Amino acid sequence: MAWPLAARVKRLSLPLLKYDLIDMKTLQMLVFERDGEVAGIAAWGEDTDNGPSAVRQALLHGLYVHPDMQGRGIGRALQRAVCASAQHDGMQGIVLRAERVSAGYFETCGYRALPPSSEPGNAYPYRYWKPLEAG
Repeated sequence: MAWPLAARVKRLSLPLLKYDLIDMKTLQMLVFERDGEVAGIAAWGEDTDNGPSAVRQALLHGLYVHPDMQGRGIGRALQRAVCASAQHDGMQGIVLRAERVSAGYFETCGYRALPPSSEPGNAYPYRYWKPLEAG
C-alpha cells in the first residue's frame, strides 16, 4: 500500500496481490513477526522461466515488509532466509521480477539487472538475478 499509485489503482489491484490456497501449496513462505504482529513475508519457489537458462533457480515471488517496519533490516533478513533455503534445495541463484519502485532496493541488495523479457505473457522490464554461493 506504500507504492506511489493512485488510490483507485491500489483498490483494484490489491486483491490480485493476495496469496491463495494454490500459492500456499506451490510456494514456500516465511513470515517475519515483531511484537506479535506480521512485519514481513517472503514467498518463493523453483523457477525455470525467468532467469539465466540451464541453472536451477528460485523465483522470489514476493517480498513484502509493512511500511511502518521498512528500513529496519526485515527485508534483508527475509532474503537471507530465502537464499539459505534455496541453496539448501540445490538452487544456484535467485531471480525476481521487481516493481519499478523497488528496483533500486534490490540493486543495493546485490541483485544484478537482467535484460527485460520480451516473451509473450512474461514481459517484465525489471528482472534481477543473484547467484548463490557454492556449497
